[in-house]
Amino acid sequence: MRPAITLWSDNRDAAYGSGVVRKLRTIGYRRISDDREGLEAGVTRQDEDIRELAERRDDVDLIDVLTDNDLSATKDYRPEFERILTMAQAGQIDAVIAWTSNRFLRNRPDRMRVIELFKARNVRLIPVRGTTMDFTSADGRMMADIIFSIDAGEAERTAERVARAAQQRAEQGRHHGGPRAYGYGPIVGTDHAGKPVRDFYALVPDEAAVIRRIAANILAGVPLAAIARTLNAEAVPTVTKAHRPICPNNVKGRRAWTDCPCPYRGWNATTLKEMMVNPRLIGMRGYQTRSTRRSTGTIAVMGQAVWPAILDVDTWEQIRAILTDASRRTNTNAQKLRRMLAGFVYCASCGHKLTGNGTNGTRLYCQRRDGRCPAKVRIGEAFLVGLVSRAVRGRLDELVLQPVAMDDPAAAELATLEARKSALADRWASGKMDDDAYDDAHKAIVRQIRAAEARMHTSARRRATLPVEGAVGWDGLGEDIAAKRVILTQLIDGVIVGGNGTVEGDDVQRVRIVWRDLNDPR
Repeated sequence: MRPAITLWSDNRDAAYGSGVVRKLRTIGYRRISDDREGLEAGVTRQDEDIRELAERRDDVDLIDVLTDNDLSATKDYRPEFERILTMAQAGQIDAVIAWTSNRFLRNRPDRMRVIELFKARNVRLIPVRGTTMDFTSADGRMMADIIFSIDAGEAERTAERVARAAQQRAEQGRHHGGPRAYGYGPIVGTDHAGKPVRDFYALVPDEAAVIRRIAANILAGVPLAAIARTLNAEAVPTVTKAHRPICPNNVKGRRAWTDCPCPYRGWNATTLKEMMVNPRLIGMRGYQTRSTRRSTGTIAVMGQAVWPAILDVDTWEQIRAILTDASRRTNTNAQKLRRMLAGFVYCASCGHKLTGNGTNGTRLYCQRRDGRCPAKVRIGEAFLVGLVSRAVRGRLDELVLQPVAMDDPAAAELATLEARKSALADRWASGKMDDDAYDDAHKAIVRQIRAAEARMHTSARRRATLPVEGAVGWDGLGEDIAAKRVILTQLIDGVIVGGNGTVEGDDVQRVRIVWRDLNDPR
């Protein structure tokens, strides 16, 4: 009779015939999104719990605990997280311990990366607070996918709540939070720790005088660069700190506004323009999102602000007209604007933009180099320009466009709403409505008026920029890249390149055009 031979099992917890249990080569991972004080208290608590769990389990050999402190799992690049994935790919680890699953993973792009990699390399995820995730079975991957989706949904709902709170502050005319704006926020006292307390709704007289002097210079025709050089020569400080490398405040979230002995950043033409076109200077509250900034380059005015004005409305409107005049732009020259799709093309693997490799380059590649993009997507620029041009021509032919001279239906709708608002006020003044009913009705009609104004603005802007002739109008622009980019801005949200697991090759299947909703008032 042949003796029984105990073979190495595919189960990582299996034992040799000698009774020796193979331990899992394990990496601990700790992360916290926001550590404004830089004390690392949150990740320290996680470290204690991770090491305690590793000591309790006989099958775990904890190699090290890696830390991504003060980094978001949804929008920041996490070097230690990427290091763990590299170790897993190399077969150097068998398990990862994190305090909870959402400390390790919390966004959708990383979800499939982790699931597929951990499945291929037989790596487990062991949460301190949660159930161990085994990626080797279909049910295990399904449960991991569900848990990761819940974590991502929680992060997205939090982002929506934060954005809605910011919009509410804008509608109420309140300060946006964070760093103070130049001209506002004098120190009015100190808190219990001796740190200065600022009143964000009061003027700083010296800074307000500087703003008025800048306004006078702009109206007199002085270039912004010359104004910036004069301010720097006079040692007029900005409100943004240039923290030294050894400064304890040189961390995310505190680089710009923390009071410390570090010097202030200098003035330049860009900061001057952003400051002077902001409606904050006339006592109005602006609200700006990434999408509105990209499509219009301006800040939407939400209403009256709580803080006082520095400039009168007429002066500010003149300054804004001067600084936003298209003739001041330096990148509309055909010799300088070389790429029609610059800023529109995104990598499907990491979400970052694709750029060209030099002035006369023939390919677009992902910006996230140095190993930070999992796929390093590349595609031929001429191929992509031709593909997008054909798609835009078809899209323009599908649209029913009207000349600018024709009446806009949104204008009639707005006039009707304004008349209803006036009639509502008359009913309340005559005593036919109580205060509560009037407030509810007034808020509802004001929302409708704002929506109608946005639609009218969008309709007018697009009727002025999109060719009525459709594809023929697009072809008539010839090599005018600047004009074609204006049309692309109205029609396209982005061009995503990836697909089929490939990173090379000019293939139509790798490209997805995300069309913009023409009813969207951005």
